[in-house]
Amino acid sequence: MKNIYILGGNGLIGKQIVKLYSTDNVNIFVLDKIGVKKFKNKNIKFIKYDCSDVNNAQKKLKSLFKLYGKPDIFINSSYPSTKNWAKSTINNFDYKLLKDNFEIHMNNYVWTAKIVANEMKRYRSGSIILLGSIYGVVAQDPNIYENTGLRENYGYPIIKSGIMASTKQLASFYGKFNVRINCVCPGGIQGHVKGSKKKQSSKFKKKYLNKILLNRLCKPIEAANVCKFFASDMASYVTGQTIIVDGGYTTL
Repeated sequence: MKNIYILGGNGLIGKQIVKLYSTDNVNIFVLDKIGVKKFKNKNIKFIKYDCSDVNNAQKKLKSLFKLYGKPDIFINSSYPSTKNWAKSTINNFDYKLLKDNFEIHMNNYVWTAKIVANEMKRYRSGSIILLGSIYGVVAQDPNIYENTGLRENYGYPIIKSGIMASTKQLASFYGKFNVRINCVCPGGIQGHVKGSKKKQSSKFKKKYLNKILLNRLCKPIEAANVCKFFASDMASYVTGQTIIVDGGYTTL
């Protein structure tokens, strides 16, 4: 049976990835700090994991692989951030906030992917999927956020573009070991706003949807479907690539 490790497996997209694999004959390891800890499916196991602890990531991951088995598929759908992340507008941003969030978000993705790729290299096979964002592709439009109760986030696009670049760089090295690394970049996700239980305001949604060709937000399952595609044999000849799942936002 294949081993699938899902970092951030209790998040909006992570839960849907777990759900997609729950009917397959695979072992699923949900790595997260919080959320559902017990599953009806005996092949799904929750493992408490703090992805913001970048310094101990290598030791933690290696111990998990030794205990539960090699990673055949590793999906990072986590979204680690500092408590004041929601206030990270371009006017409020300072260097410490930038450094702290680069450390726990971008560095977490980049370093974790390298650790996992090195493990997969030993077995000459494996698939890694990283979660990016359309804001790693295009800049945030300040007009969308004006008078909506939401604000732009200065660090987020920089972090996500770094994750996209690392996808290509890692793929260029690990391809010869039959390890594939790809990235999924969703647009606005239907659900609660990061750091809050509230959903996007109607004003924000109206402005945002005016730029969406399909005129709706992305359902978490739609991003999860692309993650599973990248990990599957249907994408066996695909690596170093980014698929944008944005309803047409970046088309025009």
